[in-house]
Amino acid sequence: MKSRAIRFSRFPAGYGAAAILAMAGLARIACAADSEAGPLRAAPPDKSIAAMEISAREFSSIEKEVRKTQAEVDRLTRALARQETEEEVARERAREKAEWTERVAALKGELEKQIRATAKSQAEAAGLRTKLTESERTAKTQEAELGKLRKELEAARILVDKTAQEAAADRSQAEEALRRREAQWQEEGLVRKGKALREHLDGVRDASLAWSLNDAGLVMLAERRWDEAADLFRRALSILDSTVGRSNAAAGTVLQHVADAARAKGEHLVAEAHYREAAETFRSALGASHPRYAAALNGLACALRDLQRSADAEALYRQAIGIYKKNKPKEAVVLAIPLYNLGLLLMEQNRAGEAGPLLEEAARLAEKSRTTNHEAYLAIVRSLARYYRASGQMDKAAETEERALNVLVK
Repeated sequence: MKSRAIRFSRFPAGYGAAAILAMAGLARIACAADSEAGPLRAAPPDKSIAAMEISAREFSSIEKEVRKTQAEVDRLTRALARQETEEEVARERAREKAEWTERVAALKGELEKQIRATAKSQAEAAGLRTKLTESERTAKTQEAELGKLRKELEAARILVDKTAQEAAADRSQAEEALRRREAQWQEEGLVRKGKALREHLDGVRDASLAWSLNDAGLVMLAERRWDEAADLFRRALSILDSTVGRSNAAAGTVLQHVADAARAKGEHLVAEAHYREAAETFRSALGASHPRYAAALNGLACALRDLQRSADAEALYRQAIGIYKKNKPKEAVVLAIPLYNLGLLLMEQNRAGEAGPLLEEAARLAEKSRTTNHEAYLAIVRSLARYYRASGQMDKAAETEERALNVLVK
């Protein structure tokens, strides 16, 4: 039995149920052989040899069967391993398939989002192209209109230049006529009469001489003879100081004229001082709601504007406008002047939105008295045209310039 034990020891452990059954069968065969042969020592020699041969053949047959069984076991083992491998591969493929399916679904979702986004972008691009086309058409139309307007403005400028030249010629003729009239007055003795009157009254320091000096100063002021005008106004003021006194409204008038001459000469601080004194004189003598007080405030505001004190000037312009509107002056141009001055000040400060209504109102008021206040109306209308150009209202600018041209032509 030792040799059998050695043979069976060749089978490795773990063959499974088939291998165990095969060994169990071999064990039964071996036991049967032992029981048939009986004890070896008790059998006769010849029988023992025969039995051994039989056993050898049986063992050979058993060995063949065992090898066959072992081969089957090996085949089954390989098949089982292959099956396990295939199952593992199948599981791996199923897992990969699930992963790929999930990934494909995610990619499809992302693709759909991109498709929707692309469609939206295309729609927006189409809208922008449409707007761009409309803008290009509008721009071409505006460019054509602007070109037309430029031509009209150029024609208007040419007409303005021509009219200005004609107006300059007219002014020269008017000045020449004025000089002829002054010469005529001198010939008639009117100027000599006024001089004689002043010299006659100079000894008594009468107030009438002050008025004569004031009138003469106004003539010098109109002729741009600033120094002579200032000297005459100062002499008139000196007479008033010694007769009616500086607190009289007449003194306020002369003070205002002294300030006008100083401002014309560029002496802004001197002008400010005299305008301020004139305003105080009118306020004390006539009251804070009197138009003469408003006129002095307007002059003071102009002096402050010259001194770059815009905030103070604006406040005084508005105060003067309020006084005039409260009194409702007979001559509308009186209110138009501070409205015009405030409008110019606001234009200088790039406050066109506030300046426009003031200039428009000033133009409406000046329109009522343009025949008697030709120069004031023309200055206001030209400033209004500049405002319209600055604010892009070219149609109104052209219309206003045409109004100015009509005034110049007339």
